[in-house]
Amino acid sequence: MLMPLGVVLGTGGFFFYVARRRRQLAAGMAQGEGGEAEEGKFGARSALFERPARWLAIKCNNAGAVQSALKLRHAVPCSWEEGLVETSEGKLFVSGPISGWVLVVGPGLPEPAEEVDGCYRFLRALSRKLGNVQFFSFNRVLGYHA
Repeated sequence: MLMPLGVVLGTGGFFFYVARRRRQLAAGMAQGEGGEAEEGKFGARSALFERPARWLAIKCNNAGAVQSALKLRHAVPCSWEEGLVETSEGKLFVSGPISGWVLVVGPGLPEPAEEVDGCYRFLRALSRKLGNVQFFSFNRVLGYHA
């Protein structure tokens, strides 16, 4: 009887320790511990390993044509790392051509769970302008994939 209780308390203690440690690390990064260079690297890496919720794969060799079709203005060249980190701030990242495909990542893409008809119209219009457009989306909370 005491053994299962010990296992439960030990498991709970372990999860409490892990949660507390993560909170301390996050608070330390917010306060600037570890130097400026490490903070930037750590923040970029953690954002890079978060999967984007929505993205497009467009069969095209011209990123400028994709930007034009999406009606994007004031595009700023950046690296993959910078582009994927910035998408968390409401911006879109448009990659250069990769084996004939251009990727578009970011929260500025339509969310099918909010308005499926609007998402369909957006994709249809984009496909008419650019040809082969593939849309990917997932929502961890609702548990759907598109």
